[in-house]
Amino acid sequence: MSTLLPKSGTLHCYPASQLVTLVRLILTQYESHLQVEYAASLEADEGEATTDAGLILEDIQEMYYFVDLPRSEELRRGEKIRASEYRGIDDPKQPERALLNIGIYCRANYLFVDAVKFRKETRGQPSNGGNWDDDHEDALLNFLVFLSHPEHKDLFTVGA
Repeated sequence: MSTLLPKSGTLHCYPASQLVTLVRLILTQYESHLQVEYAASLEADEGEATTDAGLILEDIQEMYYFVDLPRSEELRRGEKIRASEYRGIDDPKQPERALLNIGIYCRANYLFVDAVKFRKETRGQPSNGGNWDDDHEDALLNFLVFLSHPEHKDLFTVGA
């Protein structure tokens, strides 16, 4: 007998645009870091390290499809990959919906755990003239990691 409550919750009045922006930022920063690692491991001829970084970079590119479609399309054009057939994703709420259900993507958890850890280690001084609130950002980062757990997929829906 299952003791789990039905997964039904609608989020209202939370910083959705800040969460989406933060996710895009940490993925881009983590991608840049991994590209440097990848290039260094190629130069040093480190087979396993090169493979690991390359696979994680592929996972990040797949993640862009969910949370940053313009970036995903840009990467596809750059690699001469046929553009997505799903051009109908013009809904401004699509990235938010994708984030709330990101646990569907089997590699989201490890990817976001690593990207969040990298962000916390490298974020440095507050941006925006000292206006960033570490606690606020940490709460959003922790929420992102929470959402990336497979058991949390479909837990929330986007409010109107």
